[in-house]
Amino acid sequence: MSNNTRKLLLNLVATAAFTVSGFSTAHAQNDASDRWQSTLVFYMWGMNVNGTSSIGPIDSDIDLDFKDDLLDNLAGAFSAHYEAKKDKLTLFGDYMYSDLDPKTELPNGAEIDVDFKNKMWELGAAWDLTGSTATTTWQVLGGIRSNKQEFRLQVGSPVLVSVNETWYDGFIGGRVSAPFSENWKFIGRADVGAGDSDSVWNVLAAIDWRYTKWGSLLLGYRWMDYDYDNGKSGSDRYAYDASQSGMFGAVGFYW
Repeated sequence: MSNNTRKLLLNLVATAAFTVSGFSTAHAQNDASDRWQSTLVFYMWGMNVNGTSSIGPIDSDIDLDFKDDLLDNLAGAFSAHYEAKKDKLTLFGDYMYSDLDPKTELPNGAEIDVDFKNKMWELGAAWDLTGSTATTTWQVLGGIRSNKQEFRLQVGSPVLVSVNETWYDGFIGGRVSAPFSENWKFIGRADVGAGDSDSVWNVLAAIDWRYTKWGSLLLGYRWMDYDYDNGKSGSDRYAYDASQSGMFGAVGFYW
């Protein structure tokens, strides 16, 4: 197989690997309560990706546009974020699933078929640093994030690339919720982490419109950078060092 063909295969895998990633936001209630208050958010992150990816001995640059390179290959996706808050404590969880099936043809007419599934979950806790009467809420947070990626790349019957990777990272950071009118607020979050990854950082900023007591719409921008290498050699090596950024939209429900 030529180097050009291998780089083409690698970019197909990279296209699948970076389509959607985990999302987390804050919508803390400012009033102290003896009961748990719940938040459920469904979201989509339209990311662009720049960096490098490696499978085995082959390294390739990544320059992917969400609309032109990623959205066309999306077969299915589901992303949700849940929070439960009581007094100063907030517990949160996040789950993302995506299924992609990019296809292309080699110069000889053979079709390359990629079957990719990605699962990400995040569990964590946040603690309010401000009093119950404060309009702007500051929190410290921490938790664990996991990524599981499975994909198979084949031309006809032969399987050329098969990867099954799971890795875990801890993270710490903070977030702020700052209203600037009765129904509008600014939300921000930043965290850094490491573990199986050498490093990972995550920053988001959003505007939240609380159109009713039980619902809101969010629109924002997110940056996330991963530096991961499984530490293996030869054909078992899998690594990427990439920056992911783009707009996200979400709908939230509260009770």
